[in-house]
Amino acid sequence: MSVRIEVEKVDLRDRKKRIRWSKIESEIFKDDSNLIPSIASYREKKGIESTFFVLKRGDEAIGRAIATFDHTWVERQEENVGFLDDLVIDPDFLPNANMLIEACISFLKEKDIDSVLARSCKFPALRTDGFEKTPTYSLPGNPESTLMALEDFGFTPVKRWRNIFLDFSREIPDQNLSEAQEFLKSIDARFVSLNFKKEMMAYYKFMNDVFLPLFGYTPMNIYEIGERKWITSILFRLFRINYWVLKDKKGDIIGAYDFYPDLNLALKKLFPTKGPKVIKPLKIPSFLFEVRGIKVAVLGSMGLKTQIRDKGAMRNFSEYRISLIKRAGFSQLITTPMLYENTAIMKYISFITKRYDLISEQNFATLSYHLG
Repeated sequence: MSVRIEVEKVDLRDRKKRIRWSKIESEIFKDDSNLIPSIASYREKKGIESTFFVLKRGDEAIGRAIATFDHTWVERQEENVGFLDDLVIDPDFLPNANMLIEACISFLKEKDIDSVLARSCKFPALRTDGFEKTPTYSLPGNPESTLMALEDFGFTPVKRWRNIFLDFSREIPDQNLSEAQEFLKSIDARFVSLNFKKEMMAYYKFMNDVFLPLFGYTPMNIYEIGERKWITSILFRLFRINYWVLKDKKGDIIGAYDFYPDLNLALKKLFPTKGPKVIKPLKIPSFLFEVRGIKVAVLGSMGLKTQIRDKGAMRNFSEYRISLIKRAGFSQLITTPMLYENTAIMKYISFITKRYDLISEQNFATLSYHLG
């Protein structure tokens, strides 16, 4: 007798269902030593409508996905799209993924949108290679089966992204740092560490204003924990999260960037190589100890106002930014994904990879499904 395969809509306000949902990915890929289960929050957020679906074979979960309609995105971007978030499918049941994707699209069609974009970790793209490696913390870490399922359904790439992994353990020439200092003087600006309690909202607004027009997304996943500032301040110190801002002579933010350890390097050591990926409370002190020793930094986000970016700020600040990252105890850097279509960014990548040792690079793609 065949076992029925069906899609179930799940209400994650139920705590037991929320816990069950969070375990689906790790149970499907329990023997994948590179899997780092998503630790994203699935609580309700203002302006965002999300519906959660599980693909089941009898009582067994073989896939999951989220259909998301973000009112803020549509209003600010004037882009009439919905999102298919964090799709997970058991590779053994890849032909059945269409049922799960169709359930998400049916929900989004009710919002009268033009197309659906696939996301991973709230980033509007999926990784398209490097599946044999542990994903970088906060960047898309989708399994290859996710990409295959979406392409089989009819999703097509509309944007290409690339990030790079650099080694800068060698000393930075004093002349290069002097050039950066001279450039700062020429624009009458200075880099300072962010005053978290007083300036977090200003930083958040600046990054929103920079990222939405240029990239079509906001790196909100890093900043959502800023609602309780005192807790966040402690967490940032524990996890070595650094924020730096560039201020003009009036004290206004005209540039900013943040970096943090690749926490997946520490998380990976907590999980067994085989079996369910569950963090045991007794291992948390070991995790914090591992975090202190991580030498790989992730450049979470970086933004510059147009007037200084056009003056060559991206290139001039390269060594200065890296010197601050080195000062924080890191010797390698993974950049955030950058658009291939952004010629200025691609020139910057070409420039920086000539100055430092390129370890590897990874590619990502924004996949879209048109509803017209």
